[in-house]
Amino acid sequence: SIAELQGYYNATQNGEVGIQAPGVVTASGPDYITYDPESQTINVWDAKYSSKGKWPDTVKGFRSEKWLNEVEAAIDNIADAKLKKEVRDAFDNGNILWNIFKWPQ
Repeated sequence: SIAELQGYYNATQNGEVGIQAPGVVTASGPDYITYDPESQTINVWDAKYSSKGKWPDTVKGFRSEKWLNEVEAAIDNIADAKLKKEVRDAFDNGNILWNIFKWPQ
């Protein structure tokens, strides 16, 4: 839970817009989703905690249809019409990055 919250906080403090905040820790799918308006890129995050400083290089769900559907659902829930169109355009153009947030750093 702390890794997800720290990652979301870091992303939003770095200028990204929260599209889907962290939810239930044990839920499958993206841990949180942000949008970087500067690069016009959707960032899909999976947060990982390690007490040994070892994290995976990838996550099983990355790029899967299930995760892409969850990204689309998050976009559909954006209330601001202008932001929603911008994020939808990024999605339609494939501007999606799959990221692992490593905690502690």
